Amino acid sequence: SVRLDPHYPAGQFNLGTALLTCGRLDEAARHLALALQDSPGYGMAHNNMGVLLVKQGRGTEAGHHFVEAIRADPDNPRAYFNLGTVFLNLAKYDEAIEQFSKALRLQPDYVMARFNLALALVKAGRSDRAQPLIAEALLHFAEAVHLDPTNAEYRFNFGLALLEQNKPSDAEEQFARALQLGRDDAATHYRLALALEQQRKSKEAIAQFRAALRLKSDFPEVLNRLAWILSSEPD
Repeated sequence: SVRLDPHYPAGQFNLGTALLTCGRLDEAARHLALALQDSPGYGMAHNNMGVLLVKQGRGTEAGHHFVEAIRADPDNPRAYFNLGTVFLNLAKYDEAIEQFSKALRLQPDYVMARFNLALALVKAGRSDRAQPLIAEALLHFAEAVHLDPTNAEYRFNFGLALLEQNKPSDAEEQFARALQLGRDDAATHYRLALALEQQRKSKEAIAQFRAALRLKSDFPEVLNRLAWILSSEPD
């Protein structure tokens, strides 16, 4: 298509997008740039160029393209999500919250936007010591888990937020479910052990600390907590 008409923006966009999907980023960038050269207001081309730049670690440049994508199509929730993700990675949490919220107003069942909004709220709450933000994050984590109940990553992060809010029983449920869903790593066993320890379930906590050490023997936090339980429990 582009050989017959090098100035056909849709052809350049589609070829660039196919190359992007295949991971051939330099070639994809060339064709997406040609699409934008002939059609500067091509919103989807701006969006995909932004995705490409994120993959190359050029988040600030990507952000400019996502802004242009939104300008071209203000009703595209994906562009708001992508811009929000750039802000989240740059630790600009207020801006990230704003963009994810806009994406969700356009598409309430956008589960990745729901999850990233929860992450941004948690990080903003930690930095500002604002407990209401973390409480709001719990609502979004819960909705993300409801929309995608088999996603272990969503459950693990939900558990982290619950543990931070001193809800160890609820956190235990999420970490245990994450393990069942395949997130069988040292971090998940460790966090599950902490939730169990806070509930004075020492035997179960010890088992989880030991499971974490089998997966990662040089885990100082696990060694410290396990040593403390073994030295302080009456049994």
